Amino acid sequence: MGLNDDSPAYTARVSFKSGGKDAKTLKSATTQINRPTEVTVDVTGVGILTIVAESDDCGCVLGLGSPVLHRC
Repeated sequence: MGLNDDSPAYTARVSFKSGGKDAKTLKSATTQINRPTEVTVDVTGVGILTIVAESDDCGCVLGLGSPVLHRC
């Protein structure tokens, strides 16, 4: 994951949650422009995965590249 090139140069906090509004956080990570971050999230038993990106300027655009789902 990483920030789109048009995003402001602020760090973004990204949360991967199971479910909707009151979801349990499965994993949290941070990312910056030009610094992609590899994240592995265990989604065993998860029916809905919510991904939330937040930054101090509220203008980040998150990019997910080559997402892969593995079956164990």
